Amino acid sequence: MDSLDALGEEISGMARCPYDAKHANVALFADGKLYSATVTDFLAIDAVIYRSLGDSPTLRTVKHDSKWLKGEWTSPPAYGEARTAQ
Repeated sequence: MDSLDALGEEISGMARCPYDAKHANVALFADGKLYSATVTDFLAIDAVIYRSLGDSPTLRTVKHDSKWLKGEWTSPPAYGEARTAQ
């Protein structure tokens, strides 16, 4: 690296990183797309899962309606393992 000069265009951090650095953030860059999960407001009440960058249009969860994020989560079956009916 020869310098710290910026390369490429500047992009907004909205929905890609938390409003406050104390809030949690998870991000994954895959297939040229950035997927992030964070909160977008200073009260940390607007949880968001957001897809950006790449060729696909941006996509986010419904604003202030992320109740399903607080539901019970189950992990998918391991590779090759059959899922049982419930």
